[in-house]
Amino acid sequence: MSAIFDEWFSRKFARHSTTIRFARTIDEGSPVRVVLGAEPTGAFEYRSAVRWGNDAERYEAAIVDGILDELIAVFGHLVADIRFTLREAAGTDPLGPNAHAFYRVARTATRKILEGNLLHTGPEES
Repeated sequence: MSAIFDEWFSRKFARHSTTIRFARTIDEGSPVRVVLGAEPTGAFEYRSAVRWGNDAERYEAAIVDGILDELIAVFGHLVADIRFTLREAAGTDPLGPNAHAFYRVARTATRKILEGNLLHTGPEES
């Protein structure tokens, strides 16, 4: 069983490249909102321009997980040459936002960015 998982993992994380136009989207899902941008770059990057209060690491990790999970869901492998920038993030829940809400909204925002902005995708050439 371990060999099957190891082979699957290797396929998912083999380097692939894509060409994307600069894109930006706003996604609002109860109870959070994010503004996420994407642009072509030489390697996968994630940057955040957000100043968080409490639980910053948990929220950032949830957003990165949402982006990466959506990239794998769309392509079937990890695309390695897009820079994502979190420009804004806000929670509207009076009890405070939860990390899973940021995860879900980050996935939706990533999907919106990819729709109509991909110019090419394929295996990375050596």
